[in-house]
Amino acid sequence: MDSNARSGSARVAWPPNAMLSTSSYRSAICAAKWQTALALLREMQRADLGDLVCYNATIGKSGWQLALSVFSEIPRRSLQRDAISYNSAITGSDWQTGLALAMEAKDLRCADVVTCNSALRSCGAQWHLALRVLSAFVQTVQADVITYNTVISSCEKAGEWQLAWALLATMQAEVLELDVISLSACVSACEAGQQWETALSWMSFCFSTLTASIITCNAAIGACSAAAQWQHALNLFNVHEAVCNHDLVADMNLGRGGRATQEHHHLQHHR
Repeated sequence: MDSNARSGSARVAWPPNAMLSTSSYRSAICAAKWQTALALLREMQRADLGDLVCYNATIGKSGWQLALSVFSEIPRRSLQRDAISYNSAITGSDWQTGLALAMEAKDLRCADVVTCNSALRSCGAQWHLALRVLSAFVQTVQADVITYNTVISSCEKAGEWQLAWALLATMQAEVLELDVISLSACVSACEAGQQWETALSWMSFCFSTLTASIITCNAAIGACSAAAQWQHALNLFNVHEAVCNHDLVADMNLGRGGRATQEHHHLQHHR
């Protein structure tokens, strides 16, 4: 990024004798790429015009360091940040900064479900942190399917299958529609936690609700294969082929299960 881009000192060519207003800048900034948007914002500042929409649009178009710089300017222009300001600044930030901004927005009562979901994405595989964030936000924000899917995915990465299952039950209790992402993450968590029976139970639900996917099937086959449950893995593979059009991962998982079963029988035979 050159110095002109960082400072926004580039000039924008307007038509001769153009009468520029806040709405003119707003339209131009919203339509521009980030370098032009920043230049327009600086020009607007020199004209002593202030508009939160222009700041939010510029933040959303910029890299995270520049976005945070523009974000910090908003109060100095006697403007009050809103949920869009925070959500735009959080996008692309490192996880600590994103989480801190989200919690600040919550404390200032200008957070929405997008803020909550952005904060949860910042947690990554830190499931314990994701649960704390969820607990803090559900008091003031109406959680949606994306909210719970994000936390379930955090639990999946850590193999916390019981928590993933509990969150899925919470979604059902709150009458949120379970989708492929919710169920696939739960089955994958069962695979990571070596809970092949639970994975099969969820797969039955997936097939009954037509939410089975290649990812879901592969995870369940992987869970059965890891536990040397070759017959269940084979049954899933056959259903997988009919419902999901089996792929290479399913082939590999089934092969792994078959080898594990052969090794098990070999050991039993030599005892």
